[in-house]
Amino acid sequence: MAGVPARGAVLGLAAALLFTACAGPRYGGPLYERGLDFERRGRLDEAVAALRQAADRDRGDPVPREALASLFYRRGWLASATQAWETALADSSGVKGGAPDSAAEEARRRAAAGLLKIYLARGAASVRGALWADASADYLRATELDSGNAEAWCGLALAAGRLKDKDTAYLAYRRAFELVPGNADLAWGYGYEAHAVSRFGDALEAYRRYTSLEPLDARGWNNEGTILVELGRFAESQACFDRALALRPALIPALNGKGSAFYYAARFEDARSQWARVLDLDPGDPTATRNMSTLVKMGF
Repeated sequence: MAGVPARGAVLGLAAALLFTACAGPRYGGPLYERGLDFERRGRLDEAVAALRQAADRDRGDPVPREALASLFYRRGWLASATQAWETALADSSGVKGGAPDSAAEEARRRAAAGLLKIYLARGAASVRGALWADASADYLRATELDSGNAEAWCGLALAAGRLKDKDTAYLAYRRAFELVPGNADLAWGYGYEAHAVSRFGDALEAYRRYTSLEPLDARGWNNEGTILVELGRFAESQACFDRALALRPALIPALNGKGSAFYYAARFEDARSQWARVLDLDPGDPTATRNMSTLVKMGF
């Protein structure tokens, strides 16, 4: 049974990211120190050259590579910053030696924070340009960098939904729903995508959250009733459809849903009455037309 089309996901739910440029642990060898010194004195091209040499000399040490990335970022060279930060994370992964553990860990933390800021910004720009594949890739990388970032999960859910990637959209909405339980749009989106992949228990949880947050939205009660029909809980579904119709007496999806609940409960005359009301409102409604034809063939 079709629900009401999903409302737009809300982006920008995460708190502002604190981004700290590399003043960094003073480690990485003399080339690293020279690069920092050049940067302090405003000799930026020489700083880049020295830090690049320091980074290439010991790929197991993320400290100079992160400093180089931070310098790129401050100069507005975002593509170079992204590549250098990604390399800082990749090169230091599982490598022993190089910087002391605390210095290396701090450099990796700063690299991840810098990358997160870049990928979130890129994802938001791709959403504005309706570049859904790019947005999906950027937000996915952001979730890998910070699995607790609600903005990243919301963006991924939206992009995956537009790409008709139902499984990814469902998983992304589920995580965002966990992170921001009081957001009605996320509850709606989670319910819609859970229904799309036949996760009816999750969809019911989501729509019940939605109706608790938006009790005057008839569409939420209709969707909750729809899921209850899918679960075979017909009496409970009728209560939801009645709530929806009390708010919007001519809401056709709720009238059709109420008729379906009667039909599956073998209350065929009551089902006919509901679908007749739909056809009075919209003689061409395909759901009611098809269902009335089924009743006629059954002799009702």
